[in-house]
Amino acid sequence: ISRFKILLLAKKNWTKPKKKEILIYDEASLNFLKNYFYEKDYEVLHKRNFPKRQINMFVIFIMLLKLKFSPEKYQEIYIKLVKPKFIITMIDNDILFYKIKSYYPNAMIISIQNAARYAISDIFSKIKKINDENKKLKADYVLVFNDHIQKIYKKIIDCKFLTIGSFVSNNQKKNLVKKNYGLVYISDFRDENNIPKEYISWEIYYREVSMFLKNLSKFLQKKKLKITILGATTGKQNLAEKKYYKKIFKNNKYKYLARSQKRPKFKIIDNAKFVLNINSTLGYEAFSRGSKTAFFSVRSKNKNFKSSQFNWPAKQTNQGLFWTNESSYSEISRILNYLEKISLKEWNKLIKRRFSDILKFDPGNKEFINFSKQIKLPLKFK
Repeated sequence: ISRFKILLLAKKNWTKPKKKEILIYDEASLNFLKNYFYEKDYEVLHKRNFPKRQINMFVIFIMLLKLKFSPEKYQEIYIKLVKPKFIITMIDNDILFYKIKSYYPNAMIISIQNAARYAISDIFSKIKKINDENKKLKADYVLVFNDHIQKIYKKIIDCKFLTIGSFVSNNQKKNLVKKNYGLVYISDFRDENNIPKEYISWEIYYREVSMFLKNLSKFLQKKKLKITILGATTGKQNLAEKKYYKKIFKNNKYKYLARSQKRPKFKIIDNAKFVLNINSTLGYEAFSRGSKTAFFSVRSKNKNFKSSQFNWPAKQTNQGLFWTNESSYSEISRILNYLEKISLKEWNKLIKRRFSDILKFDPGNKEFINFSKQIKLPLKFK
């Protein structure tokens, strides 16, 4: 019934997919990749149901003739019609992507990591199932954040790897201007209707985070500091998120910036005095770009959320110079006082000397461009 409803409500394309040299897998990937390819060279395989799914009816007609109906079959027919030499995605945790080789071995399959990955409600929570089925996933190349995550991916994907850092962050110029955002907190809020079942419950998932935020509120009040909150949600969830932070920071001066495509998130983190986060992709990106960044990976005290520990899957102590898994006032004070005392010059020396393995910053994605030239992936850049 749900598939029929999707088909009924979807935007429909009645033309046969065009033969192209490149197939971009998932329209979300297009937002990041379109600057690198000429439009004449690529076709897009739409995968999303929201805000509105786009479905190719020519492909649906072939499925009707074959009496075979599944997302994987739709994908297979679409790809065989496009006949691409390269299939590329930034949805690196989509298992169906790594099955393309089984029915279309002619293309070079390339995946680019676009977010921090975890061992719960994510691709790495499926390692045992994939290994039990003895059907290792396949690609030609997977481009990853760091060597640590590469080791985990090797357990389930048969391919070559290239460590490039964050493709998205690398594509954004660093804003070297006056730091005028003060303290910035990167929210990871979800309302109780949007919590995956693996997280058990909203209360359990946010218990330690809420304790941390309440103690942070006390610290800010004592130090008379303002904070900017980068919201994590849109739509109906956004109302719940605003209400959540209004209750916690009712005694503080704070600014809430809702999530949107127009919000200049990289300009904000580049111009923050400190960036605070639980364990977010943007937090790691801020860190790699040279911003003083604090990680409060307080959920990792719960064994179910162990992979949310700072710098997972690398072996890392629970507490360090700028990270902790404790939500206490004393730990907040310790870390923020440390960030206050260390100069930006000393901070960058420290990161380069001891923490360069976490996430490197490659301005302009030079490594990706060089890699693309080596495999003859057609780019705008010569």
